Amino acid sequence: MKEVYYTELQSVMDRCPRRDTLLVMGDFNVSTSTARDGYESCIGPHGSGSRDQSASMLLDFAKSRGLRVAGSWFERPDARRWTWYSNTGVVAKEIDHVLVDGRWRLLQNCRVYRSAQFLNTDHRLVVATLKLKLKSQRMQTSSQLRLDVGQLRDERVAEEFAHKLQDSFKELGDGNDSEELWSNFKTKILKVEGEGLETSRKTRRGFLTPETMDIIEKSRRARLESRTGHYKAVKRASVRALGMDEEEQVRGICETIGVTTDRRTVHPACIGIRILRSSKTSLH
Repeated sequence: MKEVYYTELQSVMDRCPRRDTLLVMGDFNVSTSTARDGYESCIGPHGSGSRDQSASMLLDFAKSRGLRVAGSWFERPDARRWTWYSNTGVVAKEIDHVLVDGRWRLLQNCRVYRSAQFLNTDHRLVVATLKLKLKSQRMQTSSQLRLDVGQLRDERVAEEFAHKLQDSFKELGDGNDSEELWSNFKTKILKVEGEGLETSRKTRRGFLTPETMDIIEKSRRARLESRTGHYKAVKRASVRALGMDEEEQVRGICETIGVTTDRRTVHPACIGIRILRSSKTSLH
């Protein structure tokens, strides 16, 4: 019966992603014992009881999965160790365990709370304290195109845009699905805007010229298409263009600082100095 239990448990854990932190808790009805030979990685120096075949199965399972028996790593008085008491109160054992993934050293403490005894049970509450370090994922930078809607102030451009948009709406059809209709509507508008209005790619480096952005985009496409020779040539051109734009930005900041220091307000000069001192601006 024990073999079937651990086989099913192994099957469940096999479906867990490898990067997940594993925690296994339950009433295993076995004691780990104080002997650590062969199980130094999963049993601490403060085990309890004696080991039988069922206990060896638990330890073999924990060892194969890189798990540690939490309670065996902390020295505690018996009142905070025993998880089960017989009805007579004479026999006490540590048979409820928390198995913790040992790769990240998450475990901070593990103990039994006698005061948290529940009704109709002869078990005690086992609490393990873990310390998790969560790493936030960086938000991917968007390569979304920004539409230059300012061109719509020109009556000729606005009229041409309206005609294209009107012709595009004729192809929408009479769909009954509201989500599909909205998706088609949005796609048509963005397509017409992209064709009728000059666009510029968003960038956090506002000092880059459109020409430099085009070279960087060509370099990106060459890399994605695995055109090694072309990619290297365009990459060198993008590095040179980027350096020239940075140099032009620094020259402009220096001119601003020189002008504003002769006036009463020095706020622009302070901003310029802060930019120059920033590590994001490289001098060539």
